[in-house]
Amino acid sequence: MSPKNLLFLTASLFLALLDITFVVYNNQRAEESFQHVIQEEGENLHRDYEATKAQTLDNLLFVATYISRDEQVQLLFEQATRAVEEEGGGPGGPRAAELRQQLLAEVQSSWQEVQKTFDARQLHFHLPPGSTSFLRVHKPEKFGDNMDNLRHIIVATNQDQTPRTGFETGRVYSGLRGVVPVFAPETSPEGPRHLGALEVGTSFEEIIKLFQQQYQIHGGVILTPTHITEKMWPDYVEERFGSDLLSCQCGIESKSSDFFPELIMLMQEKELAFFTSGTRTLESGETHYAVTRIPLYDYQASQSSQLGPAGSVIFWRDITADVRALESTLRFNILLGLLGFLFIELLLFLGLRLSLQHLEKEVERKTLELRQKNLHLHKISITDPLTGLYNRNAISKNIEEGIQQHQKHGQPLSLLLLDIDHFKTINDTYGHPAGDQVLITLAQLLRSNLRETDCPGRWGGEEFLLVCANTRLDQACKMAEKIHHCLNTTDFPGVGKVTASFGVVSHQLEEDASQLITRCDQALYQAKENGRNQVVAKE
Repeated sequence: MSPKNLLFLTASLFLALLDITFVVYNNQRAEESFQHVIQEEGENLHRDYEATKAQTLDNLLFVATYISRDEQVQLLFEQATRAVEEEGGGPGGPRAAELRQQLLAEVQSSWQEVQKTFDARQLHFHLPPGSTSFLRVHKPEKFGDNMDNLRHIIVATNQDQTPRTGFETGRVYSGLRGVVPVFAPETSPEGPRHLGALEVGTSFEEIIKLFQQQYQIHGGVILTPTHITEKMWPDYVEERFGSDLLSCQCGIESKSSDFFPELIMLMQEKELAFFTSGTRTLESGETHYAVTRIPLYDYQASQSSQLGPAGSVIFWRDITADVRALESTLRFNILLGLLGFLFIELLLFLGLRLSLQHLEKEVERKTLELRQKNLHLHKISITDPLTGLYNRNAISKNIEEGIQQHQKHGQPLSLLLLDIDHFKTINDTYGHPAGDQVLITLAQLLRSNLRETDCPGRWGGEEFLLVCANTRLDQACKMAEKIHHCLNTTDFPGVGKVTASFGVVSHQLEEDASQLITRCDQALYQAKENGRNQVVAKE
């Protein structure tokens, strides 16, 4: 063989080897990019779910707070608790039954409105000291059962009278819940004593439906057999879950598609753990799926690291078209690699690079879209939907940050809590739309009269809380008087003059957030007791 032919053969073999190397390299990059997109979509889906769940829990807590502060509800519940005590506890007797029906009639209309507006599924009054059912508005024929060893979120709320949210399973119902303590009305002879707890709940079905509508992603929720059998009534378990507990070792709580049971069986066949976090692709015949699993912990597990998940939230989408596109890209790369030699190799290299650049741009585009969605969901998660101000969760975080600044750097922190006087009368007289407009107008008034460093938010119902960083008590009082004056000189559309009572406090170094808020609430109550429409500061 001549040196020229040897050189040509060597060059050809070198180029062929280089060709193969480039093909293998670019195919590997394409597969890695594809897997990266799938994993990142799963991570962003997990974050979107957590933000949506947090907003849902805030909404439930808002509804529970609103209903629990209705004076007629408080009065009836106070009479009911006395009747139960006088009639031997448990379900009580005839007087308790009569008051149970009166309370049901009182909350029925507002409960129907809450169901429409917030997709709520459960309204439940509980008696202390633990958790004894007094009235299930959603299932009024069931009452009187004691759930001290089952409804831990209720027991905790009745123990310390602190609002809570979380996921928990009851006798017949499993879902997200907001729980608040209920107190006797201020007009009660014994004062605002603690009566029990009020719980508002919804199912995961609404969150799953939201993801299906907005992102075209299906979802479902499963519970562990142990969790189901320990919590629910046995006859309801058989009726609700049937053979699911045996066939897949899980109970399907909710789903957006009838395909979900088949997906569960596919996950079992592929040995994909149900109750661990992560995203993985699965293949069933000609169809490919991206499956994201999010472990579901109930309230009791959230308080103890020793307890495992109660179930799992599972999202999936059909990625067959994406897989086919990837396979097409891989085949195209191999075909180009077979063309060989210098000119073809050069064209191949350029083509592959262009293809890879296009894929990377697509990854960047999808990443940007996901980030924009995350920003939007984050804004929703910290914003009150009616007034556009910060919600309770965001305000609570701002208070914690202000306390840290005070403790570390000596920057004073003041709170200003205002409550619209006779707001229930406004709703009853002019209607709830007019009441909502009063809240919106007051929010606009707050924005126009506060400094950039002030953090206004809707604390709940008709209460608004202002977090004033680096502000002394006297400065906060001046601010409260300014807002008070503006409020008294403002005509509210369709309502006229509206007044409010103000409570102002400044943080003391030994206080935590709960103690600071309690003092602010006490100052507000003092303003109410003094005749309303005034500012009361509390040292």
